[in-house]
Amino acid sequence: MRTPWLFDQYGIQKTTVEDIARAAKISKGSFYSFFNSKEELFFDILENIEREFKGKFYEEVFPESKSRREGFKAFLNDFFDIMQNTSLFKKLNSSDIEYLMRKLPENRLAGHIQHDYAVFEDFYCTWRDKGVFKELNIKGFTGVMKLMFYLILHQTEYTNEEFEATKDIFVDMICEYIVPE
Repeated sequence: MRTPWLFDQYGIQKTTVEDIARAAKISKGSFYSFFNSKEELFFDILENIEREFKGKFYEEVFPESKSRREGFKAFLNDFFDIMQNTSLFKKLNSSDIEYLMRKLPENRLAGHIQHDYAVFEDFYCTWRDKGVFKELNIKGFTGVMKLMFYLILHQTEYTNEEFEATKDIFVDMICEYIVPE
């Protein structure tokens, strides 16, 4: 199925169920036997990509070859790189997120957000308990992680140079505040 390609090409708002069904060589009715909407399909694809990234949370954050702060900084920069270079995330903007928020079932969004918070909390608590992160308000930590995502969503509102400089300062501030040397 070439559905991710369709979303890359036309975006979430302009891709139609007819486009998806035609690319998958199925009927529209068959599409609806798997998904209630194109938005749910799109969200499933995004969640799969996100799951792959979250799987790396514990594997690659603090390599022995770097200081803890350098390791966390590399991890945060990897987060930005994945978000900026994964075609579906790269095309997402604040308008698309608002669109998805309106179109997806409330319980689906609430479950996703709750899962994100649980992953961030577990990540933070694991590394805090190992002495890597300092003691913080957990809501503040999850909020900072969310801000990284929002910065990427609003990337088009910056020049490239402005975005990179902002991202670098933001990552440095996070690392210096969260990871004691």
